[in-house]
Amino acid sequence: MSNVIHLTTVSNEPRVDSVEIAKHLGVAHKATIQLVRRYAQDFSELGSLPFEMAPFETRGGEQSREVAMMNEDQCYLLLAYSRNTAKVRGLKLALVKAFGDARRRGVMQSLSAWQQLQAIQVEDAGSLARASVGSRLMLDRKRSLPSLRSRRAVLEREVIPRLFDSAA
Repeated sequence: MSNVIHLTTVSNEPRVDSVEIAKHLGVAHKATIQLVRRYAQDFSELGSLPFEMAPFETRGGEQSREVAMMNEDQCYLLLAYSRNTAKVRGLKLALVKAFGDARRRGVMQSLSAWQQLQAIQVEDAGSLARASVGSRLMLDRKRSLPSLRSRRAVLEREVIPRLFDSAA
């Protein structure tokens, strides 16, 4: 059994499915999903708790089962409701690492886009300063503005939501 936790993204938020949690705990998924259902109100207080129907193989062929897609806090709540065995403690550690890595990757992407946005703003300011010197440079600035504004808009859409998502 690997200690790697596989995260998926649901609405720009890293999530772990209940099958993955059950597998790492060494328990039947049915028991895990029953625990989530029993305390659904508690889990919902920590964010939306989407459920999906996922296929799985059995000896009789392919079937489907309900899977909970839990965010970081919901995963920790599930583990808090579990007995504190060595497996549970190991899974807690693996989850902390997986969600921490996801957070760091998101921050690095935002920083990269933020740095690009800053470079565009410097380019815009330099273009404006040169344009004030002469009419030919003003014409060059007018030609470059649509591209500059387009690049800025793309980066602002990329940076601004991520900054607020990571703060929440």
